[in-house]
Amino acid sequence: MADTSKRRIACFCEKVFEADLPTVVDLAARPEAADEVLRGEFMAVSCPACGKRLTPEFPCRFTGVAAGPLGVLDIELVPEAERVAFLSGRLGRELRKPDRVVIGVPELAEKLTIFRAGLDDRAVEMLKFLLVTRPGRDGEPSPATGREVVVSFRGEEGGRLVFHIAGLREGEVAVARLERALYDRIVADLGNRLAEEPFHDFCEPPYVSLRRVEQDGAS
Repeated sequence: MADTSKRRIACFCEKVFEADLPTVVDLAARPEAADEVLRGEFMAVSCPACGKRLTPEFPCRFTGVAAGPLGVLDIELVPEAERVAFLSGRLGRELRKPDRVVIGVPELAEKLTIFRAGLDDRAVEMLKFLLVTRPGRDGEPSPATGREVVVSFRGEEGGRLVFHIAGLREGEVAVARLERALYDRIVADLGNRLAEEPFHDFCEPPYVSLRRVEQDGAS
């Protein structure tokens, strides 16, 4: 089931129109909505003037999210345009105490991918931290040092967890594959790691994301 609301959308052709878009989606009742997110079709609408397919972002709450070892969670989608406002505490509206917050549909898609793989998103974020802080070749500083780098989980292949890393080099996306055993070791000691810095800084719900500390460092 889904609650909806009229939303005002401006197309690139300068046509402004309204569309009925979801504000609450129950994935237990409508699991196909998760597939729409993963295909990039969630909230997709066509401009009535030029026919262009648009994928706007508006606030939306997802309930009944099967989250692997974490049980069933609620996830609040905050539009990418509100990233700075949310992270600085100036969002201007109250969220309904979600278990998780994601910023932008790509983060929502990644979170659903993590949970579909049966993984704990906190441990996955710790793996991302290891990827962006590990030394380069011959002991040189990490190639991510001083750059805005975005790491995203893409799935599991042959016992390895696959990540895409954008920002190491302009216009390129690197692919990293980590052994599942490394994830398992982190999970086995998760309680201790969550109490440590810097892991506590970006694994504390509801916004469980390495990008949280990156924003803090930039502010």
